Amino acid sequence: MRERGDGSAILRAATGSDDDAAGWRLLLEALVFTGVGAVLLTTAGLPEAGIFSVFLGAAALSGRVGRLLDANREAIWVARESPWRANRRTAGSLVLLFVGMGLAFAALAAWTGPSGLRGTFGSALTGSAASGDIFSRRFDAGIGALLAHNLGALGVMVVLGFVYRSFGLLLAIGWNAALWSVTLTALIARGVERSSLADPLFVLGAVAAVAPHLLLELTGYVLGALGAAFASRGVTRYRRGDRRLGQVARAAVILIVVGVVVLALAALTEDRFAPWLLARLR
Repeated sequence: MRERGDGSAILRAATGSDDDAAGWRLLLEALVFTGVGAVLLTTAGLPEAGIFSVFLGAAALSGRVGRLLDANREAIWVARESPWRANRRTAGSLVLLFVGMGLAFAALAAWTGPSGLRGTFGSALTGSAASGDIFSRRFDAGIGALLAHNLGALGVMVVLGFVYRSFGLLLAIGWNAALWSVTLTALIARGVERSSLADPLFVLGAVAAVAPHLLLELTGYVLGALGAAFASRGVTRYRRGDRRLGQVARAAVILIVVGVVVLALAALTEDRFAPWLLARLR
């Protein structure tokens, strides 16, 4: 049997399972590998350990993402499963990886505290979290400006997914997981002092205010990067003129277009819903 030389093999050996994790176990896998790397580097006193832990998490899980893409291809071409169903399952798995990595970074950010974020995560990940709170964050900058920002981020993820495939896709997911977790943890922690609500109620309300548009953004980014990764694999697996190359190209374009539509919905939600709910948390 061919050895799967990635971090997932450690968990399979520990649990005695021959199958890859799925569902909540996939989330736990991302949480464990990202968290272990973050804790080890932080306790060792490495400057900007949070940034390096993004790369460690991506390295540990990149083989797992590669197998998700392989399973997607086999489901469509061998099992003749509906592409929409197969792609939805793969995108959902990538979202679970994001959530697992995000939880690890949020825990590290909460442990570090707002004052220690720059030393742990560096200026690249703490730029918008260095000052201010959740109330001072401009969520209503305008749908056009928000969408333009989202599309710029999507463009970066598409390039990473096409050029670097599994590792690039996972690196983009991990970077955004760290960025969002660090920023929200710091801004919400400072916002507690300005709210008249009980701390747990305020935290839940703040998360509820930003979670809808962030989940939509994440879905849009994942769909676009997934389409780019499929296109990259297609141009290297199939020769020009092969009908399968055309089908892969069409599927990739559809995924990216759907991603753009989802990002437009994210911009609308961020512009309207987040400010409305945050105004009621003061």
